[in-house]
Order: sequence, then C-alpha cells, then structure tokens
Amino acid sequence: MRIFIFNLIAGLLIFSCTPAKALDEPSSPVFRMQNTMGMQEIQENLTEIGRNHASSVVFISTRKTVVENTVSPFDFFYGTPFGRGTPSQPREREQSGLGSGVIYKRNGNKAYIITNNHVIEGSDEVNVSIDEGESYDAIVLGADPAVDIAVLEISTEDALPTALMGDSSQIIPGEFAIAVGNPFGLKNTVTFGIVSAVGRENISNGKLSLTDFIQTDAAINPGNSGGPLLNIEGEVIGINTMIYSQSGGSIGIGFAVPVNIARSTADQIIETGKIERGYLGIHYKALEPDDMEKLGLKSIENGMLVSRIVSGSPAEKHGLATGDVIVKADGTRLTDSNDLARIVGNKKPGETLKLDVLRDRKSRSIDVILDAKTDTAGSAVKRKALIEEYGLELSQADDSLKGLYDIPSESSGLVVTTVLPQSRAAQQGIRKGDLIFKINNIKISSVEELNRIMEGNQGINYFYIKRDGNDFIVMM
Repeated sequence: MRIFIFNLIAGLLIFSCTPAKALDEPSSPVFRMQNTMGMQEIQENLTEIGRNHASSVVFISTRKTVVENTVSPFDFFYGTPFGRGTPSQPREREQSGLGSGVIYKRNGNKAYIITNNHVIEGSDEVNVSIDEGESYDAIVLGADPAVDIAVLEISTEDALPTALMGDSSQIIPGEFAIAVGNPFGLKNTVTFGIVSAVGRENISNGKLSLTDFIQTDAAINPGNSGGPLLNIEGEVIGINTMIYSQSGGSIGIGFAVPVNIARSTADQIIETGKIERGYLGIHYKALEPDDMEKLGLKSIENGMLVSRIVSGSPAEKHGLATGDVIVKADGTRLTDSNDLARIVGNKKPGETLKLDVLRDRKSRSIDVILDAKTDTAGSAVKRKALIEEYGLELSQADDSLKGLYDIPSESSGLVVTTVLPQSRAAQQGIRKGDLIFKINNIKISSVEELNRIMEGNQGINYFYIKRDGNDFIVMM
C-alpha cells in the first residue's frame, strides 16, 4: 500500500513538472517562454551562453601608485612634536586591481567596453584581456560615478564580438539570470540564478547613486564587477556592481546596474564626451518626525523640505519657494533624500518634472522644466578622491551633494562621502557630509588642488571643515 501511495505521489509530481500546453489565459511573453521551456532547452541555452556569449566579456586589470605613511617605531615610545603615532616616512607602493567588462560597440578599429567606474577609478594603467587571448592597453573614455558606469576604449583590427543587449525595463523577479565575469581572477566564470528583485534603492554604501538596482542570487564575487548579467536568451540585462557580504564572498545577494541606464550613460560618453542631466536648483532635506511635528505637518508622512532656492534656477523660474515640502516627484513618493536626486538626475534637460508640493499646509502641483546639469565625462573620474591613509573618500561639491547634505550653495570644497570605521578620520570625529574647504590654510575646490597640496606632504595636515554652519579644524 505504501509503495502504491509513493508511486502515485511521484507520478503526480512528475505530471505537475511537465510543461503544460498553452492555455487561453493571458501571460507575459517572458513568463510564457520560461514556463514552457524544457530542461533540455534550458541546458542548451546555458551551454550556448557559456560557449559563445561569454566571448564578449573581458578581463580588466588595473595598476595605480598609492602613497602610504609609515610610523617610526620610536614614535611609540618617545612621541613626536605633534603627538604619538604621527605618520612619517611616506613611501609609494603599487596597487593592482581586477574586474570585468563587456564589449558594447565597435566603430572602425575602436572597440568600446562597458565596466564599473569603481573598477578603473584612479588607475594609472588599465589593461584588457579578451577570451584568454590578446591583451590591449585601454584608455578611460569617460565615467559617471553617480551610476557607477565607465567606458573603456581599445584600438584593434581584430573582429571582436559585441554583446547582445536586452531591455531592463521588461525584467520580472523570478526570471533566470546568468552572471559572467572574472571572480578572483578566474576568467570566464559563469554562474546561474534568478532575478531576486528589481528597483532596489539606497544600497550603495552611503554614496549618492542615481540608479535603482537589479538584485540577483547568481553568484557574484570580487572580480565580477563590470561584467554582464544576462537573461536566458543571452541578452545583457545588467552590469554587475556589488554584493552584500560579511565574508567578502557571495551569499546570494548581488546587485547590477540596469542595462538601460548603462547603455544611456555609455552612449552619451561615446557620442558627446559628457553626461547631461536634468537640473532643478534647490537645497533640501528629508523631513524627520520631529521636523514634521515642529512645522505642524500632520497631513503627510514624508517629504523633502526646500531650504534654499538657487537664484536663476528652474526651481525659481517655475515657482518653487523656500519652505515648500515636496511630497512626490513624477508620482513617486519621496521617503529618502536620494529619491529626489535620483529622479531629477535621470531626467534630461528640457523634460518636465511634476512635483506635488505642500505650501502653507495646502497641496498644489508644480511643473518644472529642467535645465542642463552637465558633467564632462572625461573629468568625472577625477571628481572623487580616496585618501587611504586617513580612511576618507571625498567628492567634489556639486549641487546634488550640497542639496543632499544641506551645504550652502556658495560654498566650495570637497564633501566627505565615506568615512571608514576605525580609520584615523573616524577617530578624529570627521563625518559623512562634512565639507573640507581648506587644507593647511590653502583653499581647495577640486580633487586636483587636493592632490597638489597632499603630494609629498609629510607629518600633520590641517583640515578646515564646515559642518552645520560652523567651521573647525581637524589635525591628522
């Protein structure tokens, strides 16, 4: 009897796993394709991707020279004029990195490769290897840190295969996903999983990001960055970017920049050499419960309080006012300060931004035609700096960052975007959002000026910092 019941259950399971004939009920093309695809066809597609589509994936190696300060062992016992443990004896060392990329386009003897900005950022040399064969010196044609996309250019007469691009707007959670890249330097590694979620926001480690991410459980590890995330048809649907991990390896939570954003960014860099974004022209902050209570805003649960309007900006021209609370932008509810920056940053100059605003506790709708906010793509890579010996990452203060951290519009300098835990900067109380406007009493307004001041500088440096309208000095 038990054997009969077991055979009956097994038969039902086998029947339920057999693809059924198409019914008259409606279904999306993507779901229908995967629902009726047999195991043999899935296997053939995966093999085809590993054999042919992976040939458009490249291995990227980078090199850069970093300056480190060492501590004299005598400082521990005797100290220095500036206190114990003060860095001395600066020395240079070579730092290497690795990542992945995908061949996007060809034009004559030029080939263009999409990768992540963080793969090549700050590099002195970038080298591209293709399918275990030829190796090429690459130049960084341009990059956009706000979406973590960069474009490399190589010169070759070889007939390099280009990737088949998909449409990330059609992605549905549960679809098959294949990651291809070079994790830990293991070239042409293929991993398989599903799209776990789409539209993931605010996961970029505290950095301003103008993209929503695709989440996948296809294994992504260090070295996969910049490589493609593919669908079962071999089309690129995303550019693998980061993982959540406590160990440094994959735990099944990886993220990719949607390919539509990657393509739009790459096309602007290739065709014009610059990135154009919509520009609104306001300073604002996300309202906290205490703010809403003090302002008597009981009718809303979230919003962005406009603290300043930039003179001559689209916001001023179209009637936004200081004290307005922006509740929605293009129909999207604003719950985080990055939400508004992302919506505006992904619109083009001349497009209309529809805002739902609360003014004097009354709701109104305001349409704003955005102006151009242009970043030169070639210099975008140089708008950020990492001071490793202090554990600081700095970005040039632009309108987006000033608005995000409520920095006065007339201020110039570098904004602290990352402070590493337990670093010297963290121990000295430097915070994310601080504006560094002088070093050693010399004004700075760009990464280039910072590098000139810091180059070859020994001993203590004096950082002039602006925070919440107050100025102070930190010595490191």
